Formats: sequence, C-alpha cells, structure tokens
Amino acid sequence: MTGCGSTEDTGGETAPIECGDEVYHDLSLAVMVVGEGSPLEGIDVQLIEENWEPGEKGAGVTDADGIATFGASVLDIPNCWNRLSYTISATDPSGVWGDAEKQANSYLCNAISDGTMTVEILDFPIEME
Repeated sequence: MTGCGSTEDTGGETAPIECGDEVYHDLSLAVMVVGEGSPLEGIDVQLIEENWEPGEKGAGVTDADGIATFGASVLDIPNCWNRLSYTISATDPSGVWGDAEKQANSYLCNAISDGTMTVEILDFPIEME
C-alpha cells in the first residue's frame, strides 16, 4: 500500500496520492502470546487503533496454547495506512507478566489486500517478560 505522503510520477512533476474512501472490514485474528518461550494462558489481548479513531477494535483471551482468537472491525483508508496506528497489546490480569505489544498495520493491511480477512500472528508471537 502506498502512504499518504507518497507521490506518483505525472510526467516530470509529482503529485500527492489521495486517500481512498474509508471502509470497514470484519477480520478474524489469531494471536499467540508467550513468556520465556512458553505459551501463556489467560492473557488479555486487544487490537487497538491509536490515531484515526482511537480505541479497542477487538479483544480475546489466550487459551492453553497461548492463542487468542477474536473478531475485529478494522478501518481501511486506501493509500493512507500511514495515518492509522494499529497495535496488538497483551496484558496479564494477574500481573505476573509485564505488558507487551506488537505493531499490526502490516498484518491487517495484508489480510485486507489479499482478501483473506484473516490475521495469524503465530510464528512471531507477542513476547511478554
């Protein structure tokens, strides 16, 4: 995806690329959370957007395999993903593990672009300390 600040060649001159219309997509997420390399159960996982429309967009709790699965409503602004800031956060309600997060824009953008509407963050899990 091209960012808002990008330009395109228009015969020797450059012009800003315009943002597309806002569109919401329902995505399915599967997010693994580990601590010291082992899956963590009972961790609260949230998808949060921090810039355009701040707030939680979806949430789940990890199971015995350390995986939280949940749905989320994700805003897509074609050509302007740089205006969005999606983060997946992990919080341990027991307080044993410190909070952790992972930037999610590329995962979400790819799921929308390829039409799968599915995000799996399993091979590179969120690591809590």
